[in-house]
Amino acid sequence: MGFQTLIPVCVPNFDYFHPSHQTHRASKLLPMSTTTSTHYVYLLRCANGTIYVGQTHDLSARLVRHRAGTGARHTASIKHFELIYREGPMPFTQAIARERQIKKWSRAKKLALAKGDFDQLRRLSQSNSL
Repeated sequence: MGFQTLIPVCVPNFDYFHPSHQTHRASKLLPMSTTTSTHYVYLLRCANGTIYVGQTHDLSARLVRHRAGTGARHTASIKHFELIYREGPMPFTQAIARERQIKKWSRAKKLALAKGDFDQLRRLSQSNSL
């Protein structure tokens, strides 16, 4: 195996870097994959009726962590959920931007995206812009 190029960044003690987190906690090295097209945005329908939006570079491993209760605070107490949508691969920065965009959407808009109902998604987008 070859060497992996690392990019030094200061990130919190979480399993992923998110720009909204404080950067004064622990310093880590993120693999170069943060700049390549290896990230995914995903939606989970949780047993309590909520829709969780996240991003990751390894979707399978992230789902295992969600089920173990270590994936995110939101899903820590909710062990039953269903993957209803994924988008990618895409560069890390694009995944972060897309995750933020979708998190701002209404539940109806997120469900329309997950169903692939682009007519409904367009209608919901237009009704919010009026």
